[in-house]
Amino acid sequence: AYTIDDFIVVCSVTLDAFVYASPVDKPWNSVKELIETAKKNPNTIRFGSSGVTSHQAFGYYTLHDAYPDVQFVSVPLRGTSDIVAGMLRGDVDVAAGTYAGYKSQVELGKMKVIGISPYRSKALPNVSTLEEQGLSAKMIPNIRYVCVPKGTPAEVVKKIEAAFKGMCEDALVIQRVKTLNQNLQFNGSEKSLELLKGQSSQFRKIIKKMGLTIKKKK
Repeated sequence: AYTIDDFIVVCSVTLDAFVYASPVDKPWNSVKELIETAKKNPNTIRFGSSGVTSHQAFGYYTLHDAYPDVQFVSVPLRGTSDIVAGMLRGDVDVAAGTYAGYKSQVELGKMKVIGISPYRSKALPNVSTLEEQGLSAKMIPNIRYVCVPKGTPAEVVKKIEAAFKGMCEDALVIQRVKTLNQNLQFNGSEKSLELLKGQSSQFRKIIKKMGLTIKKKK
């Protein structure tokens, strides 16, 4: 296993809120209603993810951390496309992730977004945050980092950082990312390392509470 100390964080390029999505025919229309249903029917609602340690799985863990009496059935799959297929087949009832992964099925009227965290999205003006729904759970945002191996020369790191900064300022890139419903946000090395350490700390706290094991590098 690797740790943050094995890499140099060059920069980060996107910052996306997480959404909770369900098939359109499910009775709940908000995460608050989902939790209320789960409390009344423990271990019946199937929560899809890309594996027990994936960022998507933390959509479940975050709810369970805030509401320990909420029990879902974890359904680990191979990725967002597999999760979406599972929802359309009726094998998955709810999942978390960035909106880009569910957008096409939402627009086709086959899926619905029932909540977003930790902040609202311009792409989903009518979807309220978990906080606005009166919930104490708060999801960790999805940030895409650019890293290189520890020991990479400083001048090389600076060149890569400058290249990605230029990319994030390119009009074509900005438009492309917008069509993908992702939020382009560049942060340099120092700020990105601060963000990564903060996220790592949050993840570790939830992992510990969930009883998952963090394997340490030998």
